[in-house]
Amino acid sequence: MERATLCFIVNSGKILLIERKKGIGKGLLNGPGGRIEKGETPMACAIREVSEETGIKPIKPKEMGFVEFYLDNELIHPTNVFKAEKFFGTPRETDDAKPIWFPLDKIPYERMFSKDKRHWVPLVVEGKVFKGKFYFTDNWNRLLKREIILL
Repeated sequence: MERATLCFIVNSGKILLIERKKGIGKGLLNGPGGRIEKGETPMACAIREVSEETGIKPIKPKEMGFVEFYLDNELIHPTNVFKAEKFFGTPRETDDAKPIWFPLDKIPYERMFSKDKRHWVPLVVEGKVFKGKFYFTDNWNRLLKREIILL
């Protein structure tokens, strides 16, 4: 079990997603993020991952939620979720990801990694703090159960 972060950049009526270029989720969209390194805080991880994957640095990301992902009833990635509305730099493609801006009313959930995002990304966009649990099977392809609590 590895702790992770996701950080969604929301600015000017758009959300920045990345298309993964390798590894799990290759070719699919998600927010920038990744594993928390030893001795790293979740916020420091979120800032580092956004920078590595998009070339921008989020300014004062706000923690919006905590999500637990289960695969075949095993907790895989407890994930701290962040949102930033301001950033330094210009998004650029990296070896790991291609950043793409999407209008908030046209977020392509059908192209996102795992089938849980449509249930909680709108909460992040709206600025609502939450806690969630999502249970998957079939190699992340089937969402069995979800629990979301607004805090």
